[in-house]
Amino acid sequence: MADELRALVREGFRARCAYCGVHEDAVGATLTVNHHRPRAHGGTDDVANVVYCLRLNRPQLVAYRLARQAEATLTAELAVSRRRVEELERAVLDLRAALESTADEIERRSKGRPGEP
Repeated sequence: MADELRALVREGFRARCAYCGVHEDAVGATLTVNHHRPRAHGGTDDVANVVYCLRLNRPQLVAYRLARQAEATLTAELAVSRRRVEELERAVLDLRAALESTADEIERRSKGRPGEP
């Protein structure tokens, strides 16, 4: 297949797999051009018969899937952590307000005692 056709197909699919949508930057390599109908079965290199796709060997595919799974897990854990931080921030504000209220009450009561300066 000519380099010009490969570049045209890559541009047409915006460097993303036609099947799963993964960008070539995510896998760290250019993807491959694949034929809908194989040339061995009468397919051509016509633009209508080719797609840009992720075609990894087994170890690469396993590593890619594990990385995507780890990313999803970390994203979920980050969301949980952010919610917990927000809850703790609200608790700190509530405690601060309660402390200020208590300090105000102590000050108010101490001013009302007879015989004290």
